[in-house]
Amino acid sequence: MGAGRRFERPTLSRRYARSAKAASGRCLRAQLGTYRQTVLAAFGQVADTLRALKHDAQALDAQRNALDASQASRELSQASHQFGQARFLQVLDAQRLFDQARPGYAKARGQRCLDSAQLFVAMGGGWRASGDSERIPRTSDQRTAAIGIGPAVTRRACAKAHVFVASRK
Repeated sequence: MGAGRRFERPTLSRRYARSAKAASGRCLRAQLGTYRQTVLAAFGQVADTLRALKHDAQALDAQRNALDASQASRELSQASHQFGQARFLQVLDAQRLFDQARPGYAKARGQRCLDSAQLFVAMGGGWRASGDSERIPRTSDQRTAAIGIGPAVTRRACAKAHVFVASRK
């Protein structure tokens, strides 16, 4: 009976070690999947923001051209009116077009500044206001579910791995 226990104990210990090693591997794979998803999401955010900045640059150029054209038209109509070549209604119309172009240009500049700030956030320089709750990272359960590993499996695997590592020290 005493001899049986000597042989039984190392067998259980080896089984436990194999089980803990497998659990550790599952935990590592889950964490690696989470890391991959995070990196892919970050690259996607940067790419989307760069596309938005390119679009903003084109919109800003178009608005700048509209502003310059309306300003030139306003100046020409004012000069023409001074020399009696244009009616006052034409001057008012040119002024109205200029006044409409200015807010469009300001809006395009504001959008470009906003997208530039979003690029800084996407590149890892993220800052949050103290009450900003929309950008709280997903929980580990949600991340593991996204890669197809259930939260209970991950928790058990990680707990077994930690117990095994602690017992080995």
